[in-house]
Amino acid sequence: MPTLIFYYLISSKKNMKIYLAILILSSLVGIFNATAQNKGEEENLKNTAQAFVETYGKFTQNKDKQSVLNFMSEKVTAMLVNTNIQGTVQPFTGDYAGLVEYMDKLLSVDDVMLQYKLTKIARVAIVGEIGTVLYDAEYKIEKDGNYWSKGFETVYLVFKKEKGNWKIIHYTTLTMEDEKLRGDCYCEFFVSSAKGYIARTIIPSGKNYDAKLNTFLFNETLITVDGKEYEWRDKKEVHLKGGTTANEGLLGDAKTEEEAIAVVLKQVIYTANCAEIKIRKKGKK
Repeated sequence: MPTLIFYYLISSKKNMKIYLAILILSSLVGIFNATAQNKGEEENLKNTAQAFVETYGKFTQNKDKQSVLNFMSEKVTAMLVNTNIQGTVQPFTGDYAGLVEYMDKLLSVDDVMLQYKLTKIARVAIVGEIGTVLYDAEYKIEKDGNYWSKGFETVYLVFKKEKGNWKIIHYTTLTMEDEKLRGDCYCEFFVSSAKGYIARTIIPSGKNYDAKLNTFLFNETLITVDGKEYEWRDKKEVHLKGGTTANEGLLGDAKTEEEAIAVVLKQVIYTANCAEIKIRKKGKK
């Protein structure tokens, strides 16, 4: 019977036109349904990406590691490129185990807060079981209530369907630090006259790093810098001058003059800028 109907439809030009119209209309309906279905799936993928960013942004507050890992395939890989205000470019790769290790380190550090905000989703695309999302975000890092650094990043997420759910199978991240107020500081010591040192300290100061000079003078167990004196008790511990008890005014341990200088720089002079003092080299001046 279908063959007879088909023969009847094409037996005249008029019927042939009707048949072609029906065929075209059917094709258009199929294309429309497929397009609508794809658009719906893209919206679903977009919502998944937005939920991931929001969950990641809350991680340092709620300490819920699994909520972030739920978006990840256990086969996930990563390519990350970090840049800082010094112009250093640090590329490295990662996987699921590396991500877990990174999150565990964040959990082990007290009072670190990450503010992570989605600014734009630039592209969402799906081909078969693979979906991609390209987005921009801004971040800000605080520790102990002090603002450390901020910047922005572009992230390319690759998703794959696993048991009907979108899972991140790969991500590529380019992070750009554009401001830093606290972090590692770098110090050079130059031996000066009168039993002293000139310390040149490189400190983060927002959009760049500043170089600061301080002259340290040593006299028995006293350290003098910028008109202030510190006690170097038994050449083992650095204290604020005037403390009467063993721990009163204790700034830190130091067995050498260089270590004593680093303690004063970190704990007193540049405490707002320096999380650590790293000694680069020593010379004469």
